Amino acid sequence: MNRLLARNSTLIVLSLIIAIGLWVEANVEQNPEMVQTYKFIPVEVRNTDPSLVVLDYSPRSVDLRIRGPATILRGLGTGDFRAWVDLTGAKAGAGDYPVQVSLPAGVGLDEAVPQRVSVTLDTFSRKQVPVVVKTSGTVADGYLAQMGSVSPTDVLIEGAQSRTSLVQAAVAAVDLTGAAATVTRTVPLQAQDSTGHVVDSVTVRPATATVTVPVSALPPPVGMPVRLALTGSPAAGYVVSGVTIDPASVLVQPDGSTASAHVSEVDMPPVDISGATADVERSVTLGPVTGILKLDPSVVTVKLSVIPGVSRQFAGVRVVPVNVGAGLKADVSPAAVDVYVAGPSAAMRRVDASHISVTVDAGGLMPGRYLVPLGIVTPDGTYGYADFVVVAVIISRASH
Repeated sequence: MNRLLARNSTLIVLSLIIAIGLWVEANVEQNPEMVQTYKFIPVEVRNTDPSLVVLDYSPRSVDLRIRGPATILRGLGTGDFRAWVDLTGAKAGAGDYPVQVSLPAGVGLDEAVPQRVSVTLDTFSRKQVPVVVKTSGTVADGYLAQMGSVSPTDVLIEGAQSRTSLVQAAVAAVDLTGAAATVTRTVPLQAQDSTGHVVDSVTVRPATATVTVPVSALPPPVGMPVRLALTGSPAAGYVVSGVTIDPASVLVQPDGSTASAHVSEVDMPPVDISGATADVERSVTLGPVTGILKLDPSVVTVKLSVIPGVSRQFAGVRVVPVNVGAGLKADVSPAAVDVYVAGPSAAMRRVDASHISVTVDAGGLMPGRYLVPLGIVTPDGTYGYADFVVVAVIISRASH
């Protein structure tokens, strides 16, 4: 009886082994083990020392060769894997670090490609820089943008020391195109170096600033006389006997500043007449003039008559308004001019200041501002000209 039981037990065990083997063989045939590659798994950087920053690392992703049952692998995607490098204990500088991987249950890592990642670490740095306002665009016609203000005036730059050391300012850029009133905007700040190039891979704290740019209406344009200036001397025995300036006045656009309020005439650059023995004609570019935004036109033509003879200068000759209407008064700007008298020696011998008069004709002018040609009277046989061809005449009501 015992022998029969022993024989049956052996058969039972043998049957189980065979059954398990058949089950495993059938399962492997239905769900074979395979290897599949999952590409572009992002690489994370972990455990960076707080005193360091990652300046760069490469590559930023790896490919994973994963081994496992087909039924499991078919259900996996790139999001089921994690790849990273551990920077525990790493120092500033460049180094290669092994790729570490976490996998879903039931599969194994065959290979990570590549197996190491190059990481460059730099010392963390923080510095304070000024905020600079930079404007672009053109405001509406007849308006002027003044210097802007910004808040905050300074910000912190944080990042790798090799990057923060390049930063000289945080720039707040504001577009003023078409503005006809004060512009106030909150804008992002951009870290820039001394040449105006953007410095990337740094953090600006705070990241924005509020910029206010005053935009105000300009004063109306005004006509102003052009003042003649000469340098050098004609050839021996020759003198300048007359001048024309075309145009003799230009339209001036003041900027509304205190400086612009003091501008009443436009000085031309000196015209060189050295050695002249004949008439001289020059095109002269005017400006710039402090407090003035625009001169129209900005180029005038100067024509000088040159004759044999001698000349004298009479400085500060008063300009007298004539033919002023009843109940009106006339003010002249400039109130006096320098007069030059030229002619043959014989005629010039009897010329003195009492023989020179300069007038402006205010006949028919009502209250307002006008540009009026000068009238210069000199003795017979002589020629006269002044450093202005026209002057400003302001007509107003006379007080009683």
